[in-house]
Amino acid sequence: MLDRPNADGTRTLVLSHRVAGELHYGAVRLPSLAPGAQAPVILVLHGGKDGAKLDALDKMDRDYADLAATAVIVLPAYRGEAIAGTPLGDLLSEGDFGSPEDHADDALSLLNVVEALVPEVDTARTAVYGTSRGGGVALAVALRADPRVRAIFDLFGAADFFAPEVVTMMAAALTAGRPPGPPGESTVFQQAVQPLAAGQLSVAEARRIILRWSPAQFAAAMSRPLQVHHGTADQSVPVGHSLRLAAAMATLGRGAPDFAFFAYEGGGHGQVPGAAERIRPLLAQALAP
Repeated sequence: MLDRPNADGTRTLVLSHRVAGELHYGAVRLPSLAPGAQAPVILVLHGGKDGAKLDALDKMDRDYADLAATAVIVLPAYRGEAIAGTPLGDLLSEGDFGSPEDHADDALSLLNVVEALVPEVDTARTAVYGTSRGGGVALAVALRADPRVRAIFDLFGAADFFAPEVVTMMAAALTAGRPPGPPGESTVFQQAVQPLAAGQLSVAEARRIILRWSPAQFAAAMSRPLQVHHGTADQSVPVGHSLRLAAAMATLGRGAPDFAFFAYEGGGHGQVPGAAERIRPLLAQALAP
């Protein structure tokens, strides 16, 4: 839909594609390359519920400018959300708000389209970087064991809604008669917990919904190198999510270098000081020829 050269020699693309028949959009930033050269991919998975902004293509530049400058940055808009700020306006992907599993479909579909349409891309060197809600999507991508993906980074994402502190939060919300504060918990509360309490869903039906939001329950399927980073005082995504994933990995005997969990004492949502230094070596390895 758009192929725009930028002053720094990069190019910005806006692509459309279909997921299960519904029209979706994504954005891509291509680095400046020599003729015939190919670049690795960083698949950036956004957080929040308000879609992605085109300037999120620059997200990796703050901490990983040298690596990002030589990579293709791929930014999906999940179903029911827009990529905002494009020269073509805000482009809304079709579909209803989904689960991390759905959004993994959306992200990998865009990666497939980029692979098919952009010859400068070497998708066999792909790193996945998700923050907040995008961290949960990154974990759902991890369940696919996609051979193109060399490393996955989950920063303060939701991993397991069966975590004890999450269950306690849901019970308190039922007593109070209103959804809990954290956005992920609020969504799962409205989709599964509240209808279960009202007799509108069976236990089995509610459990299936919650499982779709809980990739840590399927940790055995996560075969790609994975790093998880989370602040212990996070009020938006409780650290219990990542603790449950770390415990599941420990039970499976998964440890460094294939899996690492880093807790940041007293860190709130997005407060993981020093994470970039821990991420950089694995990210560089994933992107290397």
